[in-house]
Amino acid sequence: MIRNAEVYTGATTMPRERRSKARFPMEVVGILYFLLLVGSGMLLVWQPARIAQVNDRVQNLECTLHELRLRNEDLKKTVAQVEALSYVEKAARDRLGMVDPSEIRTVSLPDTSANSQESAVASGKDSQHGGIFSLYRRIAQILKSGEATAKERRLP
Repeated sequence: MIRNAEVYTGATTMPRERRSKARFPMEVVGILYFLLLVGSGMLLVWQPARIAQVNDRVQNLECTLHELRLRNEDLKKTVAQVEALSYVEKAARDRLGMVDPSEIRTVSLPDTSANSQESAVASGKDSQHGGIFSLYRRIAQILKSGEATAKERRLP
């Protein structure tokens, strides 16, 4: 009957050595608990700091975006002004020296190879008006050559 007493009481007998090996020492459990507390504390401090950094970066990027949108609007206005026909015409007249076809004057020149004095008289008359032809005549007069005159050109 003594052998069956364990069955009725539900107690099991384990050697003491085996029980102590199966459990962790209390120091290890305490260290793990301490590390868990420190880790969770660091997480609670790090997360709001990281969120603040991200919010600052978002705010800076929003400011940059706003400035770029304003600059884009300014550039659109500038492009609209540059594409306007009046601006193109003004730039062509000022920078390139272009003229309207109705503003072109034609000058008929006599043959200057026959007499050099006639070319001097003709250049004196046209130099008052200015233009490219008077410049050609002046160069021709300086070089004593009549080949620098322009051909006659008539517009319809």
